[in-house]
Amino acid sequence: LEAGQITGELLYKLGINMNFAPVLDIQRYEDSHAIGDRCFGNTKEKVSENGITMMNSLKKEGIIPVIKHFPGHGLAKRDSHLFLPIVNEKIEKSDDLVPFVDAINEKADAIMIGHLMIRKMDKIYPASLSKKVIKDFLINNLKYNGLVITDDLKMKAVSLLYGYKRSVLKAINAGNNIILI
Repeated sequence: LEAGQITGELLYKLGINMNFAPVLDIQRYEDSHAIGDRCFGNTKEKVSENGITMMNSLKKEGIIPVIKHFPGHGLAKRDSHLFLPIVNEKIEKSDDLVPFVDAINEKADAIMIGHLMIRKMDKIYPASLSKKVIKDFLINNLKYNGLVITDDLKMKAVSLLYGYKRSVLKAINAGNNIILI
């Protein structure tokens, strides 16, 4: 609670109104993993409780929190900064989705979509460029109606496969409101 208040207060004083936090991924691997020590724990309960507390603390200070990396980077063994991680599990039944669903139910304002290939949902495009993940699942199924933001399209998981122009167009068509480069 205090960390969110302090962070929010400092950002507000600096004239910043959005923070790409909290990370709602579940830590499954060592600290050198892409998520590392940026998350709130190794269980869905810890991540939900602490992540939503952080989200709400930032909101109280006038900062728009961006929960990330939907639908959950914790299942990915590879770092999306360098590779396209592939998730073969059924994400809808995964613990990794729980913190995001909880945050959506708590009126999350913005969600960042991770560069993850969720094979059981879309065999062609990573989540950040997928209509099936964003429009069909996040917006229509989970009833999310806030901002949808891509993760950085310069990350190799997307840039090596699609290039900038193509990935920007795919991201917009998939339902993203803000493209991050």
